Amino acid sequence: MGTVNTITFIENGKRFVSTAEDKKIYMWEFGIPVVTKYISEPGMHSIPAASMHPNGVNWVGQSMDDKILTFDCKGNFKQNKSKTFTGHVNQGFACGLKFSPDG
Repeated sequence: MGTVNTITFIENGKRFVSTAEDKKIYMWEFGIPVVTKYISEPGMHSIPAASMHPNGVNWVGQSMDDKILTFDCKGNFKQNKSKTFTGHVNQGFACGLKFSPDG
């Protein structure tokens, strides 16, 4: 019931991911009017910006705890905790995420 922060298309537009102020991530599939999966963990923070990786296998989201989180686009749609990026300080601000053409 919170504000939608981002919508990121995955799997060549067959599905999309939405993030919201309620600190949840929702997976949607075209043609199905309900959420097909949602990710919500106790320690999660809001994700105000997201971007699809050019390889089509992962997408990333800027977490409000100064981290860039990586998630799988296929299969289990879980967070890839070994690919968490830290070191920047932008807590409280949404910054756009971009990839170079080769990822």
